[in-house]
Order: sequence, then structure tokens, then C-alpha cells
Amino acid sequence: MTRDEQYFARAIKRIEVFTVVLGVAGVLVAFVRGGAAAGIGFLAGAAGSYLNFRWIRQMVAGFGAATRIRKRHAILFGLRYLIFGAAVYVIVKYFQINAVAALVGFLTAVGAVILEILYELIHAGT
Repeated sequence: MTRDEQYFARAIKRIEVFTVVLGVAGVLVAFVRGGAAAGIGFLAGAAGSYLNFRWIRQMVAGFGAATRIRKRHAILFGLRYLIFGAAVYVIVKYFQINAVAALVGFLTAVGAVILEILYELIHAGT
């Protein structure tokens, strides 16, 4: 593994850790501020965010691989937002979960990327 590959692997690992930490912290805050419906909604959104980040990472890693991408995986990748949307609809409609909390939870990977950017800016000179 080259030095650049190690650098990016560490960055990806930090983003995953930041996503989990933000998810756990967000669930705790949502439970305290909004009750069980908000906490479970945030948890569902954060879990979806983490899964989405992993799927995108696997797809990007597959671009450089010599293996063929299966048609089934390409279709699922294209439909993932539709699948997530349907899952959020079912969760909100039938389980009475807070939709706003689920949407905010789905943004945890975005927050993790922002934290990674800040981390890189702080440690750029070292």
C-alpha cells in the first residue's frame, strides 16, 4: 500500500468513526429533547447515513478494481435513494417516528466529512 493509499484509508476510517460518534451523540440529544420518537428517528437516519457512506465507499473502491460490476449491484446502487425514501416513509407513517429527526440523522455522514475537513486543516502543518 502506497503512502497516499494509507493516508486516504486513515481519513476514511476517521470519517466512519466521526459518523458513529455523531450518531450516538445525536441519538442521546434527540431522546432527551424530543423523546423516544425523535431518538428512534435519529437512530434510523444515522444508520441509513452510515450505510449510504459505506455503499458509496465500496462503489468508489470498485472503480479501480479489475473486477466487473454486477448488473444487480448497479441497479441497487441506482435505487438506493428510492429504497431509503421508502424506508423513511414506512418508518414515519407506520411507526410514528419523528421525520425531522430521521432527516437530521441522515446527515451525520455529512457532519463527519466536515469534521474530517477540520481535522485535516488543523493537522495540515504537522
